[in-house]
Amino acid sequence: MSSRLLQRLLLCMAITATASAHAAGGPDAYGYTWLTTADPGGPVFNWIDISATGTLVTGLADDNAAAALPLPQPFRYYWTDVAQFVVGSNGWIGMQPAANIASCFPAIPTAGGAADGYIAAFMSDLIFGGAGNPASVRTFYDTVGDRFIISYLDVPYWQAAAPGFFGSNTFQIILDYTDDSITVQFLSMTPFINNGSCAHDAGMGIESPQGTIGLGVLDEVTPLNGTVWRFVYPDVPLISVIDPSPSALLNADSAAMFVHAGAPQTLNAIIGNSGNAMTTSGVTARAEVLQTNTAGASLYDQSTNIGTLGMNQQVPVNFSPDYVPLSGPQVLRVSVSGGGDINPGNNSVVSEIRGLIPGGANQILGYVDTSVPTGALSWNGASGQFDFGAAILIVPPTAQYVVNSLHAFISTIDSADGMALELRDNDGPNGAPGTSLALFEYAGASVGSGTWLNQFLPTPIAVDADGFYLVWYQRGLPTLGIVSNEPVSRRNYELLGGAFSPWRSNATSDLMLRVGASSMDVQLVELFRNGFE
Repeated sequence: MSSRLLQRLLLCMAITATASAHAAGGPDAYGYTWLTTADPGGPVFNWIDISATGTLVTGLADDNAAAALPLPQPFRYYWTDVAQFVVGSNGWIGMQPAANIASCFPAIPTAGGAADGYIAAFMSDLIFGGAGNPASVRTFYDTVGDRFIISYLDVPYWQAAAPGFFGSNTFQIILDYTDDSITVQFLSMTPFINNGSCAHDAGMGIESPQGTIGLGVLDEVTPLNGTVWRFVYPDVPLISVIDPSPSALLNADSAAMFVHAGAPQTLNAIIGNSGNAMTTSGVTARAEVLQTNTAGASLYDQSTNIGTLGMNQQVPVNFSPDYVPLSGPQVLRVSVSGGGDINPGNNSVVSEIRGLIPGGANQILGYVDTSVPTGALSWNGASGQFDFGAAILIVPPTAQYVVNSLHAFISTIDSADGMALELRDNDGPNGAPGTSLALFEYAGASVGSGTWLNQFLPTPIAVDADGFYLVWYQRGLPTLGIVSNEPVSRRNYELLGGAFSPWRSNATSDLMLRVGASSMDVQLVELFRNGFE
């Protein structure tokens, strides 16, 4: 591909269509256009009532997303065939694995934001939590019309004052398999209040999987009742997309892994082409392991050629030879090159390997190695009901570990505040925090600011190899330290209104939470020794 052609293509990809609330528009750089009820030949409002027949989506609260749900069949969205989707509480659905999208909301499109590849039906600061909140989301597959409906029903806006919400919004997204169009209908809407603190408080549009292409058709506007908008898939896409990229380093989420130092570890990843055209040549995948961080010394460097990749083809790759981990933090970086790639921005993914000493005592299991935070976390509206906070998921290399201590870096706290730390099993719905293993509550006056809170357990607690959580609960306005340095673990969760979801800053930061743990056989030796002293 010539450099001039590439420059033109990238310029084309940067073009987007935006509007307030007026007639048809587009195309975007891929070819999507949109129509409204006001346009000649536009869609006619025809609300599909699934309030009694639809399947209830569970797990929605404030600023979160429910677990991924399957579509009845793959749906063509831009150049990808989507098999599952994510429902966000703030009026959006993710057409690929998506982090939380919360206020202040990004412009549509925005590459590299909280999420890419989503449909924003009415992306605003909505809420499902709170006593008496009638909000729900239901889904339904219309086999006769061959369309899939996602309805947001009676969803209010968030507010700080009691009861925590106001207004009511009912709207729906229709994925039409007959023509790959996307229709958004608005039955009953409460005008949003523009508080001026965010550039984008409410919006509607679609964004491509890499976030570089999209149609933002409403911004800072509440749709009128009885209106409908349709995004039309192009008869012939305006561009051919070749986009090889890595994903699923070591696990599906490219999340940090604890391993035993000295035990050979197979490094693996998925290499895929998410484009709508075959690569023009073979694709090379490269795995590197670096010590401590991305600027560290090279410990491993191997490449393999995986040949050409068809449209939407994915290939699992195991790098050879195996890597023998050191103790402490290491960085795994997998990158791709070649194939006629037009989107180099997603050619590299970084994950984290943390080596533990087999049989070691009092080792730190967490994802930060510093006592200097780069920021702090706190939620508005936190009460004393254990319904706001944050957590990390820890998956030890084996089941032979016991937890001895809990640690949280508290950036700020005053005497009127409070907090708690809890160790929880991952036996909740979809692997969420479940059974309580240990709980410790603290008055603000008993906790220092700008330092680690260290809680030692009176009796060590055995944990499972499939994972456990350390949860920090917020009462009042204490703040928890965060660190924004690569590598990141992607093992952080936020707790809002009693519901856990992946932390919205997982792509850039880690929470300053960790535990002290020992190998179970070491613990047994200590118990045996102490019994005879």
